[in-house]
Amino acid sequence: MLRLTSCFLKRGGAARAAQPCVRLSTGPQREHKTFYEFRTYCLRPDQNASFLKLTNEKIHLRTSHSQLIGYWSVEYGGLNQVFHIWEYESYAQRAAVRAALAQDDTWISEYISKATPMMTSQDNEVTYLVPWSNLQRAPQENGNPRLLMSVTQRTVSPASSCQ
Repeated sequence: MLRLTSCFLKRGGAARAAQPCVRLSTGPQREHKTFYEFRTYCLRPDQNASFLKLTNEKIHLRTSHSQLIGYWSVEYGGLNQVFHIWEYESYAQRAAVRAALAQDDTWISEYISKATPMMTSQDNEVTYLVPWSNLQRAPQENGNPRLLMSVTQRTVSPASSCQ
């Protein structure tokens, strides 16, 4: 089934016009199935290297809470961005992970408090695997995912790119 819905998002308060958005669904909503959170962070250009170094050193604090599927940075196309994908068995698991992270003093003091000022924006999407996908896990180093900083070209519309 292919279903197209539209909505309007209010951004920046009532003074601004509502921004249109469109959601495309190719089937019924999945409830209790594994899903993936695709996160995009836009970084301050002068903080890109520092952010990647910090993340490489502290990613184990985050992966102790849930499964990291992949982590990428970009050198061509939409610059100063990192992308990461996290696996969850349910929305309840994701809520529990987010609550645990909010209470993890080490995560907050050693990573979040340092990483957040390096970012200009964050975005996340919930995605599901298509039936023909062949998901492979990230390589491991000392029991932790090895972060691969890959060169990728991605076409990004001006409205969604980092400013």
